[in-house]
Amino acid sequence: MKSIKIIIFFIFTLFFIACGSSEKAQITQEQESPKVAGILVENNDVDIVLEYPARFKSIQQSEVYARVEGILMEQYFKEGALVKKDDLLFKIEPSAYLAEVERLNAEIKSAEANLDMMTRDFNRIEKLYAQKVVTIDVFDTSHFNFRSATARLDSLKASLKNAKLNLAYTEVKAPISGKIGARNIDIGNMVGNGNNILATITQLSPIYADFSIPPGDIDIIRNSDLEDIKVDFILQNGALNNALNAKNPQNPQNLNGSQNPNTALNTQNPQNLGVNLERFKPKNSSGKIDFLDSTLDENTATLRARAIFDNSDNFLIPNEFLQVRLSGLELKNVATIPQTAILQDSNGSFVYVANPTESKESIESIESMESANLDSAEFVESVANLADSTTNLDSSESIKIIKKVYIKIAQRNTSENLAIIESGLNVGDVVVTNNLVKLVEGMQVALKLDSSNLANAPLPKNPTL
Repeated sequence: MKSIKIIIFFIFTLFFIACGSSEKAQITQEQESPKVAGILVENNDVDIVLEYPARFKSIQQSEVYARVEGILMEQYFKEGALVKKDDLLFKIEPSAYLAEVERLNAEIKSAEANLDMMTRDFNRIEKLYAQKVVTIDVFDTSHFNFRSATARLDSLKASLKNAKLNLAYTEVKAPISGKIGARNIDIGNMVGNGNNILATITQLSPIYADFSIPPGDIDIIRNSDLEDIKVDFILQNGALNNALNAKNPQNPQNLNGSQNPNTALNTQNPQNLGVNLERFKPKNSSGKIDFLDSTLDENTATLRARAIFDNSDNFLIPNEFLQVRLSGLELKNVATIPQTAILQDSNGSFVYVANPTESKESIESIESMESANLDSAEFVESVANLADSTTNLDSSESIKIIKKVYIKIAQRNTSENLAIIESGLNVGDVVVTNNLVKLVEGMQVALKLDSSNLANAPLPKNPTL
């Protein structure tokens, strides 16, 4: 009996040693497992951003014509300056047209005197004809002379109106408001004899941006309210980005959020740029879509579209290339993950997916072993096996094994830096989102699921996306 007690004491000693070893192994495992965060893959509605190459286009452009023939005498504008409608631009020699006006004025006075005489003569003949003093031939002749004098006066007045109009055309005025280009004809040359275009005026505000919508995005645009779509632009020449970055050297980024290497030096000392940076910033870089074509381009199957922007500060220039960014659009019921969770290798894009480790069998209690009526040898062997099993016990539900999963990403930008997943993941998969450079496939990690992503919800069994 004493030997049995010694054996039982020895067995209990082994059990507690095994339990201690198990706890120590578990602590070591948790210490060695990298701590990572994870997010649950779900289907959601997501705001997207579409970007297209575009080109600014003037809303109106007008050529300034010489409408009468003559010598170009004077220029009243500075080339490249802003002009307003009806501003005087050129002066054509007016002498011949002024003389024509004066001649016609003189002829009109003569015609008025002749008409006055013909009127009095007709009135007198009309009374005599009523008294049958004169014949019908005399009456008809008097009536003809009266009407001819009236018509001649009207003709001269019309000619005078035309002469005054030609005289006015010797002062060439701006047909629209805008920026005027260089003159096409030098002062002193003859104009109006086929050499008529003197300059060109381009209206700058508002300004159009023409772009084309690819086939895959047409339905998204058509199913949205155009009034809800916000249109912004990014200049491709970088002038605007550089200016904005110089004003904020702590955050030298492009408008699209990427690092701009061209501003690395300038942003260190923006005061040394020697320019007024406010000149480079348009008052309003947001616009709206004001036109969608009724048919697709027969060659490219794209849909022509146009946005309109305010350009009251004349910052934007027609024919300048840009990127238009359309926001306020939404995709329904799509799976998304953070872009920062995606890695690349020679085989494509992949993520690390965390799966829970398989739980070990729980330890049976010493009391249940004693109730099994085992002999001493069997009892010792059972406790020893149990002690070995406890060294591999994983009592923490946060310990996961990760695997590499290749995915297909939809080529769309979201407003929250999310990637839209077309295939490769299941709804309910847990994707690791940080410490990615420390991970390799098959590694155990200590995972903490993002609480904002239904951390305590059971993983649904949905089909692959």
